[in-house]
Amino acid sequence: SVVEDAERLLQSERRRSDERIAAGKQAEATLVLPPGYYWTWSGQFENQVRATQRMQVLVPITLGIMFVMLYLGFKRWWIAPVIFFGVLVSASGGFLMLALWGVNLSVAVWVGFLVLFGVVDDDGVVMATYLEGTFKDRKFDSVAEIRAATIDAGLKRIRPCLMTIATTVFGLMPIFWVAGRGSDVMQPMAIPLIGGMAVSLITLFIVPCVFCGVEEWKWKRAQRRHGAQAGGGG
Repeated sequence: SVVEDAERLLQSERRRSDERIAAGKQAEATLVLPPGYYWTWSGQFENQVRATQRMQVLVPITLGIMFVMLYLGFKRWWIAPVIFFGVLVSASGGFLMLALWGVNLSVAVWVGFLVLFGVVDDDGVVMATYLEGTFKDRKFDSVAEIRAATIDAGLKRIRPCLMTIATTVFGLMPIFWVAGRGSDVMQPMAIPLIGGMAVSLITLFIVPCVFCGVEEWKWKRAQRRHGAQAGGGG
């Protein structure tokens, strides 16, 4: 942002100088570049721009690979979008935390987001894997049994997920509050992680609820098909 402000100021001053020269007021021109001369921003800013451009490619590729792995890892195709939705929800928490702290997007911030996506994805996989095992080859007689099985499975998996979130947040606290050499890099990486972890608590309820809803819909559809076949046979 500092470089952008400086560039905007220089460009504005150069336009005013060109206008004064065109009006015959060469003495009032304050920024005149001889033919063939130009300015460019280098150093840390140049490295930042190059790294940001690279991250703009790597982050979508990483998210795409995560989605493909989720899709291939579960027998039910709709589980992958549900878990991936949780990843996107957690990203909103990271951006809210950045806005509250007044931190700009940087390479360290994007690295923090990538770590956040991995942790949230892991929690979703833990929850969905247990639910999938609970409903595998199991017959239910009512919607109430499906909901009871979902609650039972969710309660058994919520503790490991909460432990993962808690250990991640407490482990990042020293980095979050540190002040000194290297804090300008480490602190922006921890900010989206903590914000995303807080919001990711919502996703722990999204996966079981969606899983239960889909299983209820499948059970009701099977009951209607069975009733139709019984009616046709009668």
